[in-house]
Amino acid sequence: MKRSNADLGIIWGTNILKESVFKIPRLGSINIHQGLAPYYRGGPPVFWELYNGEPEVGITVHFVEAKVDTGAIITQEKVPLNYDYDYGLDYESFIADFRKGISTNCVKLMTEATRMIADGTVQTRQQDISLGKRYRLPVKQEKDELRRVLLKRAYDAGRDTYKLMKLKRK
Repeated sequence: MKRSNADLGIIWGTNILKESVFKIPRLGSINIHQGLAPYYRGGPPVFWELYNGEPEVGITVHFVEAKVDTGAIITQEKVPLNYDYDYGLDYESFIADFRKGISTNCVKLMTEATRMIADGTVQTRQQDISLGKRYRLPVKQEKDELRRVLLKRAYDAGRDTYKLMKLKRK
């Protein structure tokens, strides 16, 4: 990468990179994060928003810093998060399909951010990381709790008996 003389690093869907890698490009590196920074940093995207009953998910493009998802925000967008109860308690499939569904939004935001950096019009805002937290992979107990929460939400929303019977455990 050093030999490429890259101006800008673009990071999307990878593991955490070392600072010695993301600092190589002259202008630094930017990352797309499927979470509303600074509130939802880390991952996995969408799980914790669903778990916490958020009405929407954020997509954030930010400069990369040593701490995960804490860099200056270039652009953001919010997307409604409406759980489709036809998935029953198979939230993993819902999340995978939801993330695929917002990929066009991600491409649009990353393109927008890259253009602003290239033409020198980028205006960033620093994150106040005290407003949110860094999430981690959920453990089995949290996954089971999300299934219980989804079942309760379906019941509370007045779903008919047929829909409730469709909800199945993994």
